[in-house]
Amino acid sequence: MFSKANNFFDNLLDVMTSSQDDHNELNRYLATDVEDVKDGLMWWYERCATFPRLSYMAQDYLSISGKCPSISVIFADILPLSNNC
Repeated sequence: MFSKANNFFDNLLDVMTSSQDDHNELNRYLATDVEDVKDGLMWWYERCATFPRLSYMAQDYLSISGKCPSISVIFADILPLSNNC
């Protein structure tokens, strides 16, 4: 399905099944110069008027926490501690 590419985004237009507006927004984004961004979430927030659909998706994705507690912490109150597997 995908041709050999550097990353998924190189083929994004090939797999999109959406309106011409979406294609134009993606093309505008891909045509922008690369920037050294310290806070990606803020970058997308500041550009929500320029890239409304991409901004919404990026903010949704980037707001996911990169850390979670270990599985033993999550289930500590539910499962009794034991050495048996």
